[in-house]
Amino acid sequence: MKYLEFENGDKMPALGLGTWKSTEGGVYAAVRSALEIGYRHFDCALLYGNEKEIGQAFADALKERIVKREELWITSKL
Repeated sequence: MKYLEFENGDKMPALGLGTWKSTEGGVYAAVRSALEIGYRHFDCALLYGNEKEIGQAFADALKERIVKREELWITSKL
């Protein structure tokens, strides 16, 4: 995975999964699949109305140790 590095040392994965227009019930599966194949950058927004499913996908993946929280880059917009 290619990363973009900021002046403060933070590194953001260059490739991310967008969650806009995801179907209800489908976004959970999409996020889980993305996590399992190595995605660590996710683009989200309150306006999308799918934050509950995305949050559940993250929570389940964290619990199952598929990913660590510090590996995730979550972009969110109000």
